[in-house]
Amino acid sequence: MRAAILDMQPIDPPVGGGRLRLLGLYHALGLAEPAVYVGTYDWPGEAPRDQMLTPDLREVMVPLSEAHFAAARAATQQAGGRTVIDSIFHQQVGLSPDFLQRCRAAVVGADVVIYSHPWLFPATRDLLDRSRQLVVYDAHNIEGKLRTALLDDDGGPGTGIARDVIRIERELSRTADLVLACSHADGAGFSRLYGVDPARIRVIPNGAFTERQPPADAARRAAARKALRLPSDRVLAIFLGSSYGPNIEAGQFLIDVVAPVNPDVTVVIAGGVSEALSKAATEASNLILTGRLNEADKQAWLDAADIALNPMFSGSGTNIKMLEFMAAGLPILTTPTGARGIDLARPAFRIASRSGFAAALRDFCAKADQRAALRDEGLSQVRRFYSWERISRDLGRVLVNHQANLGARPRVSVIIPTYGRHPLLSVVIRRLADQAYRDFEVVVVDQSEERWPDAEKDHGIRVVYVHSDVRGAVTARNTGARIASGDILAFTDDDCEPPPGWLAAGVAQFDAEPGIAGLEGLIVSGRQDDPDYRTVTNDGFEGIGFMTANLFVKASVFQGIGGFDIGIKIPHSRWRALTHGKIPFSREAVLHRPTHENSEPIDTEVQLAAPNIKIAHFTTIGQKCGIGEYSRHLVKEMDEVGYQSIIFTCDMPSGAPNSLGIEGRYSVAWFNDNVHYRKTSLSDGIDSLIAKSGVDFAIIQHHPGFLPRDQMLRLATTFQKHGAVVAVVTHAYRQEQESLVTDLSAMGVPVFSHKKRDVIEAMARGVHLLHLPHAIPFLIGTKRRSAPRDEASPIIVTNGFLREHKGIVRLVESFSLVRTVIPGAHLKLLCSL
Repeated sequence: MRAAILDMQPIDPPVGGGRLRLLGLYHALGLAEPAVYVGTYDWPGEAPRDQMLTPDLREVMVPLSEAHFAAARAATQQAGGRTVIDSIFHQQVGLSPDFLQRCRAAVVGADVVIYSHPWLFPATRDLLDRSRQLVVYDAHNIEGKLRTALLDDDGGPGTGIARDVIRIERELSRTADLVLACSHADGAGFSRLYGVDPARIRVIPNGAFTERQPPADAARRAAARKALRLPSDRVLAIFLGSSYGPNIEAGQFLIDVVAPVNPDVTVVIAGGVSEALSKAATEASNLILTGRLNEADKQAWLDAADIALNPMFSGSGTNIKMLEFMAAGLPILTTPTGARGIDLARPAFRIASRSGFAAALRDFCAKADQRAALRDEGLSQVRRFYSWERISRDLGRVLVNHQANLGARPRVSVIIPTYGRHPLLSVVIRRLADQAYRDFEVVVVDQSEERWPDAEKDHGIRVVYVHSDVRGAVTARNTGARIASGDILAFTDDDCEPPPGWLAAGVAQFDAEPGIAGLEGLIVSGRQDDPDYRTVTNDGFEGIGFMTANLFVKASVFQGIGGFDIGIKIPHSRWRALTHGKIPFSREAVLHRPTHENSEPIDTEVQLAAPNIKIAHFTTIGQKCGIGEYSRHLVKEMDEVGYQSIIFTCDMPSGAPNSLGIEGRYSVAWFNDNVHYRKTSLSDGIDSLIAKSGVDFAIIQHHPGFLPRDQMLRLATTFQKHGAVVAVVTHAYRQEQESLVTDLSAMGVPVFSHKKRDVIEAMARGVHLLHLPHAIPFLIGTKRRSAPRDEASPIIVTNGFLREHKGIVRLVESFSLVRTVIPGAHLKLLCSL
């Protein structure tokens, strides 16, 4: 298979995010022939070149004509001095006939045509043969959005250019068989702005080369500092970037705000960005501006550094520098914008707001243990999720499978993760070969040490086999879904045996209910010929379990929600999926899970905790308020399951512990004035109470009215110090709490809100807030009491906490309007004091 990649920049040298992405994505696709990259220079004076960058990637560079550069300079002048050679490239590429001819020749000879940026699509689209060519848009950004931000001048020439970019990008993204987005946010943007079906979007993240060189050890760091003539006793914090608007903004922020109040820290601004910054910065004793760097010099500065900084406030996509910092083994202090698009199983960098960034650096320097933990976590996760070496290989598999299915995409893709159970995998493949429904493919992601012996056999069905060294069933399922080309994704496990009617029953329900987002099928255990054969697992829990052993999801929904969550022990991905439609339960789409000697689940990333876990609840249980009532139900249900709940609460009325069923397992952990909730303090013995409790998990029910920021952080830190995993549920999230949420996230503490709106708004500002909806108890067997009713005198009931901000007074006042329409109406207030 031959791939042609078109863009208007060189790859070599790989300086700046765009070139690094090009090299990283395409250097190891593993296709039958090397991919051919055709590019050019956006500056004059360069010579043509044709070179092999790697065994899998050939770079062909054809310079632009002098006439082209002259026209570009005129356009820049007309646009008020803003560089537009890329944005108007489609209009002027005819002025460089040699380059255009080489691009068109590459398109004609390719099986896969990849447009890296949209600039060359208009000049070559007439050559595309959709019957045999896979067309891919590799979107480094949402260019229409970015160019509007950079060029729009309220109806002037810049506005016209930006609108033209939007038009071209819309046409390409709607034409392409696949759109490669750098982040889930960008993928959602293509769907929202241009109407691209999420089923055609694949998030292929930015990455870093993790296998080329290990992070610097103490000896290499000392040698780097000596070579750069740097003191050995000062903390060195580095920011790295090209001469790009958002980088320049971040660099100036370091000069004006951060460096002056951190005189003991040497702040290094490295790369092309430093040449665009104030020369006055060189006069500061703790500032170093390096100028442009080659790869060797850049590595030397990374080796010398103690901390990486990324105070970004604008831009889209992800910052490749973040991943380079992680691969270099540097602990990172970043803003939420700087961390955008980087999804990790656990926190691997510290996040600070703009206003708190300078102080956070000072605090970060003082916390060696925190820096070491984040450094180790970052290195581990960048190798697992953001390694260019793995990303490129996976992208090659995506391209091969989608090109092979051109014109005949299967309706269903069955996805199977497997680890160390090859005989069972062979059985499930034989069962799939017997399916009555035939329009499907199978994607196997094998994480075993050795390859599956049957991988090359003809199974009578299309099997796409992937052998991966990355462990984790969730990761395997997401990888399989990325490669899959079906409209419906059917997930099962390697120890399951689907009967012949399994796929037919699943597809039939999608046909009968086109609006559903997915389908959860019945799982039964034992062998079908066993007299003790019995139903287990998810029978009776219709649609609640989200059991991935028998789960169908529309590809458009799965790609739209960003796949399964990594490292989160509750099915947050299911809640996101439900926003796209119902996920009904089907007893017809039945699947068998026989009992095997080796039947342990392979999913080490998402499992339900064992009931013998001890959980601390920090809450207002026993008080007359909504949070206390919420906690009462939560503790009651956890008691039913078998968890051991320990209650940390404020003082409570006499007799309340006994009536709540918590007598003997609660402690008074904080105090307030019981009127205004303004004079709050943790108990002096809180550290001792937590130490003695021996809890495994801590759930903190947080309201800023009774637990201020400083005490909230102290409490979370204390629980962590004594070995507890902490989660926070916020009951009154406000924008001013964002810095608290970012600080908690940096500590590895997830924060949940009950309002989906809070989550969406927080995500838009780069704050990692999770959604945990409110719930009500199932009132099984209860009936509403019936009594004679006076239809003309209805009773209208409300409840709530009797506080001014709850609006009860306004409700009472406005009820007079109701009585003008229904004179006999009564308002009954069931309110807590």
